[in-house]
Amino acid sequence: MRKRISITLKEELIKRVDALSGAGKGDANRSRTIETLLEKYLISEAFPAVILIGDEKPLEDAGGRPIITNIIAFLRKKGVTKATICTLTELAIRLKEALSGVSGIEIKYVEQKERSGTAAALKKLKGKIDGDFLLIYGDNFFEFDLGEFIDFHANTNSLGTAALTTVDKPTRFGVVGLSGRKVTSFNEKPKEAESHLISVGIFAFTQEIFSKIPESAKSLERDVFPELTREGLLSGCVLPGKWTYK
Repeated sequence: MRKRISITLKEELIKRVDALSGAGKGDANRSRTIETLLEKYLISEAFPAVILIGDEKPLEDAGGRPIITNIIAFLRKKGVTKATICTLTELAIRLKEALSGVSGIEIKYVEQKERSGTAAALKKLKGKIDGDFLLIYGDNFFEFDLGEFIDFHANTNSLGTAALTTVDKPTRFGVVGLSGRKVTSFNEKPKEAESHLISVGIFAFTQEIFSKIPESAKSLERDVFPELTREGLLSGCVLPGKWTYK
């Protein structure tokens, strides 16, 4: 059910809304466009983000500031209000310093004494995150429609959704087979690639992911994702936009 309301916007914002509507000016077009923008923003706000950091790459420079600062700024811009950084104790101090001036997003830290692998690191967060959440590898920098990705995940009925892109040299990454929306295979750094489609290290998961991580698992890519694909529980969303991997 919709309810009529009145709002006042700056003239420049109205022009930008009209440009996005793609159907000319008019209250109906503006209303639909504003509603879409709000839905994308608010659905992002409901998703907390988990960022896994196992080395110093996220502290390297990218455009005049550390990669991790760019990631947090992007998440904040897209409406994410809570982030948990899982990292080594030795890196936590430097990360806190790099993010000391950040506002508008609540950042918590879960520290580990030694590297444990992506699966083991995520397993430690069981019970510390509510609802569906984003999982991001900290050596990525990306600019894409986060609201579109989250909305895609919400409409798949899958345990998890992987953000995907194509590259010229896929064997450096997790190579993905895709049929429709379902990931049909996941091969981490294979000697030969079956496609140029890869995982970019950005995921959306339901709480069920924690029950799918065996106690002995270390790597999500090698010990968890292949089984999820066999069970038909992992979806893939190909996203246009800037992606940089360190």
